[in-house]
Amino acid sequence: MEEITLNGAWQICVDPRREGRPGALPWTEGRVPHCCEADGGLVWYRRNLALPPKPPGREWYLCFAGADYRMDAWLNGVPLGGHEGGFAPFRLPLSAAGAEARYGGDNELLIRVENQAAAPREGAIYIKETLAGFLCDTIGVNYCGLWGDVALRAYGEATAEELFALPDVSIPAGGYLVVYATG
Repeated sequence: MEEITLNGAWQICVDPRREGRPGALPWTEGRVPHCCEADGGLVWYRRNLALPPKPPGREWYLCFAGADYRMDAWLNGVPLGGHEGGFAPFRLPLSAAGAEARYGGDNELLIRVENQAAAPREGAIYIKETLAGFLCDTIGVNYCGLWGDVALRAYGEATAEELFALPDVSIPAGGYLVVYATG
């Protein structure tokens, strides 16, 4: 698997007024992975992405090790998709950008990350996914961000991820392995 890290320098914009797409809001230089206490619970990230040519028989994916909590991504203004969760890794295919993806050229990557309690509802108790499990966010800390590694990876048509093996101790020594494919 070919991989290009996207960790490092990004432009970051905290959007306390939740204006939607960043316009006249100030951008600052920052580094990803990144986590902040965002007033309003909305943070934007952008960077130039020099997208290599498509490898034969493979596709480029934007891969995230973690983003808290709701996340959406655009390449050259075209939506790539989104994700909801705190620490679960996920990936988005760059093919979603269609003809707007400039393989072998420069592209603008824009990401919005929103805290799950950014638009609070009266009486709601928010549960936050953490490395320790699911915890009640009782103190109202409004943190969010791209707090895991970000990378560009090329995958082929058949890719095995998140494999899980459950041993059966009733099988005599030697045993066997059964693999089920889904998707």
